[in-house]
Amino acid sequence: MKHATENTPPSMRVPPHWTPEQALAALECLHAMREAMHGLDMTLLVARRAEEAPDFWQGSPVRLLAPNEEPALLAGVVLPAIVEQRPTLALRALSAGLPVIATAACGLAPQPGLTLIEADDSAALHAALAKMLTESPSAT
Repeated sequence: MKHATENTPPSMRVPPHWTPEQALAALECLHAMREAMHGLDMTLLVARRAEEAPDFWQGSPVRLLAPNEEPALLAGVVLPAIVEQRPTLALRALSAGLPVIATAACGLAPQPGLTLIEADDSAALHAALAKMLTESPSAT
């Protein structure tokens, strides 16, 4: 008997430790991010495959980081999570002095460098991204 994920494209497979609700929440975050990026002069770097379908990011400036690649220059880190149990990347970015956009689902207390937005609010995410890009040293 085949396991259900054997017939599912790799980009749509749910990690075995995620509930269906977490998988749906992850897809909602991707949609909000894709919508929020519209019209901004930016490239989104993703650490691992983050797509609903192979053409999900088509027309959007997105690049998958190579294994062990450290980006040379970032304007900031975005974690628009609806469900997030370990915001390690956000914490690392904050400790390095990078601005972070995140949701309350990340469990981070308000602090300098952190912009908190509502989950699945692409308009608020767009505004926060625009501000981050304008204020970033890499923007000058």
